[in-house]
Amino acid sequence: MTIYTKLLEVPANTTYYTAKVAELEIDEDVITKIRVGFPVGCAYLVKVQILYGLEVLAPGNEDEAIVGHGETVEFKMFWKVPEKPCTIHIIAWNEDDTYDHKVKVEIEALPYAVAFWYKAVGKFVSLFSRLIGLW
Repeated sequence: MTIYTKLLEVPANTTYYTAKVAELEIDEDVITKIRVGFPVGCAYLVKVQILYGLEVLAPGNEDEAIVGHGETVEFKMFWKVPEKPCTIHIIAWNEDDTYDHKVKVEIEALPYAVAFWYKAVGKFVSLFSRLIGLW
């Protein structure tokens, strides 16, 4: 498992059109998880989108953005990387008119063979747990 990390400082008073943009190069086959950490103080004013080209990977809709306040927002997925290395764009803007804020983006990626079995075993455990009444 490889975790790609980017710490991004987002200046105050930025809009979607003047957003801070950063890139992460992914060298694995499948993205399995995206996490965005927001420190206390962001107050849901910092917005983040994760994209591959024009495709929004997180939050999943181009009209939405990931927000938070003293929390880490996580997206589980099974997204096959179309090329290697794959450039993922992080777009962040800050509607706070006074303070700059930092956000931490982590992308977890695996080789296809590992990700496939990880997903298959997870589904089996979930199904088995339901059958015996654990969840």
